[in-house]
Formats: sequence, C-alpha cells, structure tokens
Amino acid sequence: FLYGLAQPRMPRLVNQAVVGTPVEVVVLCSVEGHELCGEARPYAVYRVLVSEGEREWRIRRRWSDLRILVAELNAKHADVLRASGVPIPDFSSHGLRLAHQMLELKFLNSRAASMQSLLRAYLSALPVSLVSAAGPEPLLRFLSASSPDAGSSQTPAATPAATPAATP
Repeated sequence: FLYGLAQPRMPRLVNQAVVGTPVEVVVLCSVEGHELCGEARPYAVYRVLVSEGEREWRIRRRWSDLRILVAELNAKHADVLRASGVPIPDFSSHGLRLAHQMLELKFLNSRAASMQSLLRAYLSALPVSLVSAAGPEPLLRFLSASSPDAGSSQTPAATPAATPAATP
C-alpha cells in the first residue's frame, strides 16, 4: 500500500562545513509518505527524499531507524545540538497502541510528520554534507543512499530463527 503525505518543499537550509571556512552546504529532506511491507507481520516504511545541491535520492527508513538516530545524536552530539539553539522536537519512540492500530493511516501520517520535523531540526542544528561526508556519522548514515533501505529485507527482530535445512 502506498500513502502520500502532502508536504511542502522544505526551505533551503544553510550549514557550515565542519572544518575550514564556512561554505554553503544545502541538504534538504522531505518525508514523502509511507508504505506497508511484510505479509505475516506488516510494518511501515517511510519514504524520504534527500537532496544536496543538484543531487537527489530517495531512501526508505523504519521508525526504529529514526529511534536509533535520535539516541545516537543525543548520546554523541547533545552539546552541539544544545549550542545550536535550534529547538529539537520531542521524540516518542513508541505509542501505546494495539498492533493493528500501529498501521492506521492517521497514526502513520502523524509519525511521518514527526519524522519530518525531527530531520528538519537536525539539519538546521548540525553541519551536514553527504556529498563531502561531513557531519555527524549517525545522521550521514541515516540519510545516505548507500545505507540499506528499510523494508528491502527483514530486520533481525522480524526474521524467524534459522532452522537447519533437512538433509536428503
């Protein structure tokens, strides 16, 4: 299933390079919507459009990927985030919902909007360039086209335990 989330194009964000003189580095990120994956145990994957300069790519991430990003940035870059003065939205890793409610359109749209707000704040607060590989490693990894897409294979939690193959 594909669901779109109407999102206005983000304003251009200008950051400074980590080392050297200030340079204009514009990284844009827009959560375009979500889709449901998995048959036996369905889960949501969020589609994110990332661009820097003239380059543009799409990534797919799960809510758990965002949870890991938030935890790593808070653990490793809390001082920089605070010093930036950019208000970082609160992050709720899990809602208290029944399993079937986790896949409701309203809930998924709400999470997509939260993901958009968090990514926008991080890109405003932290100097990032994916083209130059400059910036906090967790954010670079999350936004990178070279990171595996969520939903392209099952996560370990959703993968059944390996069983030995029967021998003839």
